[in-house]
Amino acid sequence: MNNGLLNDQSQLVFMHIPKAAGTTLTSILDSHYESSQICPAYYMRELMQIPINQINKYQLIRGHFEYSICKLLDNPICMTMLRDPIQRVISHYLFIRSSQTHALHKKFQSMSIMDMLNDPNEIISLTNHQTLYFGRNLNLDLLKQNLAAKNPISQTQHTTSRVIPKSNMNLELAISLELAMSRLKDLAFIGITEQFKDSLLLMSYTFGWAPVKNYESRNITPKKEGQIINDFEVVDAITEINKLDLSLYAFAQDLFKARVNEMKLHIADHYNLDDIKLLNDEMIIAYLDKQAIQ
Repeated sequence: MNNGLLNDQSQLVFMHIPKAAGTTLTSILDSHYESSQICPAYYMRELMQIPINQINKYQLIRGHFEYSICKLLDNPICMTMLRDPIQRVISHYLFIRSSQTHALHKKFQSMSIMDMLNDPNEIISLTNHQTLYFGRNLNLDLLKQNLAAKNPISQTQHTTSRVIPKSNMNLELAISLELAMSRLKDLAFIGITEQFKDSLLLMSYTFGWAPVKNYESRNITPKKEGQIINDFEVVDAITEINKLDLSLYAFAQDLFKARVNEMKLHIADHYNLDDIKLLNDEMIIAYLDKQAIQ
């Protein structure tokens, strides 16, 4: 059973926003497909080098891709995970400092998080980044030309934001919060990093999959966010450049809450429960196990 969303002609598209539990979720998604069914590209540079007809043959496309790639596909079923914008930026900083293989690791060793926030070369990937994924329309033909010309785009930036001319630093002029909200509503699934367990339950329910009972957390940032989150200067600086993301995240939280509630109401009805408060995780998991084999 897959609730009618997925079939052999569908392309499940996971738009992985950096530092939003996407690496862990990717490993879970991969487990549902044969390797030959999974698009090997994880970055836009790689994806744009694959012919469109070949991309459409894959059943799972996941990576650091913006919503615009969905326009390339014949039958996209789209999904994403969002994270608290302040936590996401802090995690981004700590991850680069701790990852010796990251291209910016050496540079960040001598930078405080405020240095990063004031660096014109880094600010573009820290500003309303989640809204950017859904709130603008990439010119894919121009992007292909840029890639063909071998314009410098760092694979380790996990984003297409470096394609934007550096003169266009005010991302609020380039992206639309309303468009991002509209597109989020149309996604088959959205998850919230801070509610990862419920996100996995909702994902299984949405796609008719067996519940995820065991998984390995991957690409984890060292647990030092709490020390930084108490620095009001840092929080204020991140807030100032992520007002759109904060609005989008609040919208996504409401949307996620409504979808989880709808799932619980449906499952509670299955158990003939009058109140979803009587529904526990074990009952939800048992229901998901049953739906997966039907």
